[in-house]
Amino acid sequence: MSVFKKVLAMILAVSAVFALAACSGAETDSDRILGTWEAEFDVTDDLLRLAAGDEPSLREYFDFDDIRFVARFTFYKDGHMEYGFNKEASAEGYEKFKAAYETGMRKFCDEVYAEQYGSFEQFCEDYGTTPETVLENMLQDLGPDKLFAVEKGRYKVEDGKILYSTNMGKAPSGTTYWVYSVLDDTTLKVDESYTENVKNETAAYPKIFTKCN
Repeated sequence: MSVFKKVLAMILAVSAVFALAACSGAETDSDRILGTWEAEFDVTDDLLRLAAGDEPSLREYFDFDDIRFVARFTFYKDGHMEYGFNKEASAEGYEKFKAAYETGMRKFCDEVYAEQYGSFEQFCEDYGTTPETVLENMLQDLGPDKLFAVEKGRYKVEDGKILYSTNMGKAPSGTTYWVYSVLDDTTLKVDESYTENVKNETAAYPKIFTKCN
């Protein structure tokens, strides 16, 4: 074998080794998803449903408009995730919601207690409390500790989908997932969302998430 051929063979062999190393170390979507991602969501309708609860007629008292929270998802290498709303980033939206909620409930209480007690204030006086205390107690189930609680679940990235389960003890079934079209070091674009294979028809998607770390 000529010297040239020997050198060429060595170059090809070295190139093959580097190519193999590059392939084995190639970053996948399962790698890129790791970390914390955030995106702003309009939660007006969701909060209206929570505020009204089992009394749809209460909705007429609430003037909620364009209330936005920042959603945060953190994906870990072991397949578990944490999700919820970023309390600090959502503070302005929460204060807006709180003010509208208290105004609406005050209007509701004024009407409910007017006939029997003359006024909401008189009802509170008769029971040794204040309107502010009553409204504060009403807000407890919709307070920061509830709305900004961090939940845990499990996930799996597969074929352009992020399959997930909101139950830590249950692996993703493959029927509840996000469909994404972009996933790089800084951006996650979620195009569609499905729950039990039913598309969530909401204006929230497509949604761009930005990586925080």
